Amino acid sequence: MQLFFDLFFTLCSPFPPGARTEWDALGIPADVWLNQVESEELCVRRELGILYDTPEALMRDVLNRTHLPTTPRDVGRLADIRIARMRRAVTEIRPEILRTLDALREAGHRICLVSNADVIDTLHWSESPLAARMDETVFSHQAHARKPGASIYRIALERTGADPARSAFIGDGGSDEHRGARRAGLRTVLVTHLRPRTEAELAALLPWVDARTADFTALPSLLERLMR
Repeated sequence: MQLFFDLFFTLCSPFPPGARTEWDALGIPADVWLNQVESEELCVRRELGILYDTPEALMRDVLNRTHLPTTPRDVGRLADIRIARMRRAVTEIRPEILRTLDALREAGHRICLVSNADVIDTLHWSESPLAARMDETVFSHQAHARKPGASIYRIALERTGADPARSAFIGDGGSDEHRGARRAGLRTVLVTHLRPRTEAELAALLPWVDARTADFTALPSLLERLMR
């Protein structure tokens, strides 16, 4: 079976415990920073990777498009902080997640990463213990396509040569990714071990989900049942 995994909040957290953050550096609340920087408009600009290819250019564009209390001198400083945070995100992976991926590979499953990610998010991907466990990797800023659009799933299916009917997508539900995966013909699994969902969030996600679990280590048995 071909398995397509999301990255953030599925295999790792973009906010590692104890990591220095951009909002801490500016002395502002996290929600003030995230509400502006993680807006749909800026996520699209960052994740499609068309307008810039360096961390500094990305951060400069983000800051120019927000109303945050920053100056041009903050560009390099905040870029460095985010680089360090995202390096920890992709290199400090929970042991049980790595063990589960290994178990899936040992069971004969192929694994492909399909992630909405920008140039900073992937800067240190080669250092991640996840990288060696992937048969293919599709990052949105390199593919110039992002979830939930059809193109990024089509690219992943073409690269792996996978049959959608014998494939499954596993993710936390961000970016409406399960809807996109289902429309591409994939089975879908919602995982909430790194990102617990409210009842209202579940109500919006579940129409596009074939199975769900809050226990990542349960994936091998869950997938076996799902694909019978």
